[in-house]
Amino acid sequence: MRDFYLQIIKFKIVRFSISGTISAAIDLGILYALTDILGIWYIASATFAFIVSATINFYMQKFWSFRAGETEYLRKQVFFFALLGVFNIIANTALLYFFVEWFGIWYIFSQIIIILILGVVNFVSYSFIFRKILRKSRKKKQKVLIATGLYSPDVGGPATYARELESHLPDYGFEVVVAPFTWVRKFPPGIRHILYLIVLIEYGEDASIILALDPVSVGLPAVIAARVLRKKFVLKVVGDYAWEQYCQKGKASLEFPTLEEFQKGRYGFRAEILRRIERYVARSARVIIVPSQYLKGIVMQWGIPRERFMVIYNGLTDGGGLKSEEKSKRIRERFNAQGKLLISIGRLVPWKGFGILIGLMPKFLEEIPDLKLVILGDGPERGNLESKVRALNLESAVFLIGDVPRGVVHEYILTADAFALFTSYEGFSHVLLEVMMGGTPIVTTSVGGNTELLENGKTGVVVKVGDEDDLYKGVVEVLKTSRGKELARNAEKKVKEFSVSRMIKETVSLLQNV
Repeated sequence: MRDFYLQIIKFKIVRFSISGTISAAIDLGILYALTDILGIWYIASATFAFIVSATINFYMQKFWSFRAGETEYLRKQVFFFALLGVFNIIANTALLYFFVEWFGIWYIFSQIIIILILGVVNFVSYSFIFRKILRKSRKKKQKVLIATGLYSPDVGGPATYARELESHLPDYGFEVVVAPFTWVRKFPPGIRHILYLIVLIEYGEDASIILALDPVSVGLPAVIAARVLRKKFVLKVVGDYAWEQYCQKGKASLEFPTLEEFQKGRYGFRAEILRRIERYVARSARVIIVPSQYLKGIVMQWGIPRERFMVIYNGLTDGGGLKSEEKSKRIRERFNAQGKLLISIGRLVPWKGFGILIGLMPKFLEEIPDLKLVILGDGPERGNLESKVRALNLESAVFLIGDVPRGVVHEYILTADAFALFTSYEGFSHVLLEVMMGGTPIVTTSVGGNTELLENGKTGVVVKVGDEDDLYKGVVEVLKTSRGKELARNAEKKVKEFSVSRMIKETVSLLQNV
């Protein structure tokens, strides 16, 4: 709880409110003392009290609330603050007289109402006095605020992407601030989105661009913040959030509409609300970044003009070095993997097809008796998958180990003899890039962006969705023949096309011209 309060106190609006409350308490105290104790006319008392509290307020707001400690702009700031003070005195006096004489409201209560009204006006005005003046007086880097649902140490594409932008954009003259949704995720739905909006408004005031990495959870607060602050809004879309949420609501693997079918049909109230949100957010963006031509085709169906898209393929840095025999040995010992090791990686959701892969294990074991299957990742399907493992008596052959750090994921990739993912949807798989770099042969499906990464028979085995026989044959082939090593070598050459430097340069070009 202490950490939460320390985080909250960082918000300028919170410091402004505390400073304002202290100043207001001083104002009311002096007003009461002069009027009720010394018998001075309340208008004269209010004027004097206001001048004293305003002076204290100036120093608290400048040096603490807005942390504008530069003294070289003090004259300019005092001048504008004095003008605002004159306005406040006139407005305070007029409103106080109006509330007391016309409506008969007690002068103390009237003053509280006026303080609240002027507080809103002053917050906006102080932002100009203590921040805008400084920005106009010196050149600053162009600032990008990244709104992301995941961030390091979280595992996933958005977390990796945000980290890469944060690391590399400063080399091109950008200042980067990352605002992860994880800061507010512990709060109930709705409340956390309001809190996140406040976070974005707080951190986005000095930004020139707000970049959201999903179209709903962070996208909706981000577009509202961009409109409030009048900032440029850029969106990255890596999937259809409405479709993903619909498929996770009790749908068994492959018993849901394809992403293409979902764009044209109606699938209930909740799906329709999410669809409207993501399309509103997408239509509000100046530019939409998509990681594949496939996703560009999907999102264009949301009513977005073709010219507002930018296809920027995800990039990959070195996954963590060469294979460590010692670490690989520990991994194999953990699962008693004396023979072949097959891995799969991803969020445990229905469309990833982990259930089908587990269902094929008895057949795999007939061909390769010492085979072990390890699945890395977590998600809503975990309970169902664990039940399936128990039902098939595969506890000694199939292991679901949950989320692990990226460096550990890389060790599993280097250790495995093959990687399989029987997914029915993939916008653009960051995992496939990592596996290609790791030199592990891949068996996956010809969906979404997969075919923009892999060529069947050359850089991997690519099978049709639903074709379990081809999946079985492909896995057996790469595990039992030398074909897998040839495919892996070709994939390692191909993956060099998807570098982080290329991704960053294309992103920089977009941000400079948005």
